[in-house]
Amino acid sequence: MGLKVHQLAYQLKISDSQLIFLIENLFINKKYESGTDLTENELKVIYEWTKKNNEFSKPPSPPPKKEKEDKSKGYMDFVVKNTEVILIDTSSLLQQSSINFLKNLKDALLKYNQKIILPLKAYEELQKHQKNINNPELSARSIDVLKFLVKLQKQNLLELFGDDKLDNFADNVFQMQITRLRVNKSVLLITNDINLGKDILQLNESKSVNGKKVFVQKVNRFGYFQRIRTEYEQKEKDDGSKSNRSPRHSMEKKFNLATKVVSYSNEVMSYSTNIVENTVVYDVRKRPVKLIKEIGKGGEGSVYSTSELGIVAKIYKKEKITKEKFDKLELMISNKIEYEGVCYPKTLLFNDKNEFVGYTMPQAEGKELRHFLFVPKKVFEMRNPEWKRKDLVELCLTILDKIVYLHSRNIILGDINPFNILVVSSKKVYFVDVDSFQVEGFPCPVGTDNFTAPEIQGKNYKDFLRTFGNEHFAVATLMFSILFLGKSPYSQTGGETNANNIRGMDFPYTFKEERADNTPKGQWRYIWSNLSYSTKKAFYETFQKGELHSEEKTRLTATDWQKVMRKYYQELNSGKLIEQDEIANEIYPNRFKVIGDAKDKLKECKICRQSFYKGTLNQGICRSCLNKGEEYYCARCDKELVFTNFEKHVRNLNNRFKYCRDCNSYMNSTFKRITCTSCYVEFSLTYKDKEFTIIKAMIIRSVVNVVVKITKMDIRLISRRLLHHHILYQKVRHHQPLKNQLGAS
Repeated sequence: MGLKVHQLAYQLKISDSQLIFLIENLFINKKYESGTDLTENELKVIYEWTKKNNEFSKPPSPPPKKEKEDKSKGYMDFVVKNTEVILIDTSSLLQQSSINFLKNLKDALLKYNQKIILPLKAYEELQKHQKNINNPELSARSIDVLKFLVKLQKQNLLELFGDDKLDNFADNVFQMQITRLRVNKSVLLITNDINLGKDILQLNESKSVNGKKVFVQKVNRFGYFQRIRTEYEQKEKDDGSKSNRSPRHSMEKKFNLATKVVSYSNEVMSYSTNIVENTVVYDVRKRPVKLIKEIGKGGEGSVYSTSELGIVAKIYKKEKITKEKFDKLELMISNKIEYEGVCYPKTLLFNDKNEFVGYTMPQAEGKELRHFLFVPKKVFEMRNPEWKRKDLVELCLTILDKIVYLHSRNIILGDINPFNILVVSSKKVYFVDVDSFQVEGFPCPVGTDNFTAPEIQGKNYKDFLRTFGNEHFAVATLMFSILFLGKSPYSQTGGETNANNIRGMDFPYTFKEERADNTPKGQWRYIWSNLSYSTKKAFYETFQKGELHSEEKTRLTATDWQKVMRKYYQELNSGKLIEQDEIANEIYPNRFKVIGDAKDKLKECKICRQSFYKGTLNQGICRSCLNKGEEYYCARCDKELVFTNFEKHVRNLNNRFKYCRDCNSYMNSTFKRITCTSCYVEFSLTYKDKEFTIIKAMIIRSVVNVVVKITKMDIRLISRRLLHHHILYQKVRHHQPLKNQLGAS
């Protein structure tokens, strides 16, 4: 077993930092820490170097102070040389190293014929600080700085600017002036206010105003420049430095990557005892574990709380335990995994007859992702009123963190789906059912069509090993489903089943193109429209056939998706996307993304209250709402009809149609043709006339029954005569179809 860095340093009687400096000079492409394990080859090289130099305690000395100082001066010269306007604020002038900084900066200003500009408000702040009796140190520092500024002003190296009536805060001055200046000049801001610096750097991301780059530097403790980074750059830097320093999980033991499914036995390993609440089972070391209470139940078995805090036990049903399951769990537990939120098996459990019954794992909490997020809009908003789209992206990052870790250990999750992830908050989730993970030659035996890559659709999950390329498709699908609140990337209007759409890789959302006919209507289009550019690009290139990342070997990894989501989060958190369109951070946007003056062309639909371009509205109603309306049924065939908003508000119809189109055609067709007895003109009686006659007869019968009490035979006779005379009078005298009189009657 190899030595760690701190152990070797102890043997050589030197400090850890000295040894690390030596090793990093010998092994340039690797970063080391005190706890880093040294390989046999590394130890050999180190001992050869120490032997060659005849001593253990003198590694190469670090660069001399003069060399570092020259490098810092060179960087300051470079920055001053490449900017046209240099602004400075109060915070950078009140550092302990400020006087040294001003001396160093003075040399650079003289060298490149530059000057610094100080806002009047910043100058007044310094004057207030010099009178600060509560902080003598700050007062003394302000006096020294003011004296030096006077010298710079006499040498024409400093200029004051600002309007005492207009500028309330120095920060306002910088925001306003830099926005104006960067249109045609490169600007440098010197500030130790990190938040101000990051806000100013965001001007470089502005798409609405083209301009030159803005630089932001702070004063370090040696009196030189140090660059301020945006949140996204800092995150990338931190991640890079972590990976270069060999993170903890990169040194942990990995599972082997198998290419064939192991030859396993489906032999059932039943057990003879009944296991219920308060039963005592035993781990591999014969330590007792008491099952307190059943807290969950599934197809394979039950989960119990145990006597150990934070640990639960999964007890399989007797008929569900196989030799293959036992061997797989034994392999998983042999390679210890402890990562927050991953409920990985800890130890096998046996009954008092030493029969395998289950395993222990960390206790999970939260609600299944399917029931937490993939719910109707009103339900989600009622449960999580404070959530914004930024929280969805943060949830993606939290989940990706665990997937990246598991992948680093050569574990393939296999059955990625919203039922196996429990959500507490956007920053806290749990992975459960991890005994189905694919490790080495043991495949994940289950899967979900919506998360299954096209190349393995329809296969029996038990018969093959998934690749990381297959897994990356599932990861991308999960990211899409979270941002679209449960919608599958291949769910589309007029499409086939999701499985067939995945096989064909027919992605219904477009990128840099006109809207597709099969794009799901409503909020799904609005969500896609309001995603960040880089996020849409990543999804499109993954899900659309023939695009850059659509093949198994070229798909974006979980680490790649981390970068995509971090950038999206930073763009939302910094306000960049919200500045473009205020609805960018809404979970359920109610319109397409609109930038700039185009917002003035929008108008709300008076029915759904969503925003649309004014030219697309008809009588103030959007196309979608025009086709909706009041539902009712045909009076003849009971077919469902809609009295649309178009008929009501555009055609201004007061009454809805009584019949459907087919029934209306039938009712207006000829029932019988008769000849007028006076003029001998032939005319038609329609089925609608027939219906009217029948109804009229029924009315007359009712009236006659009430008014006169006579025999049934007389009623029929009177009714026939009345109807006969009424119809002939109408038809013969006016020659008008009876249907034209229905409205009047």
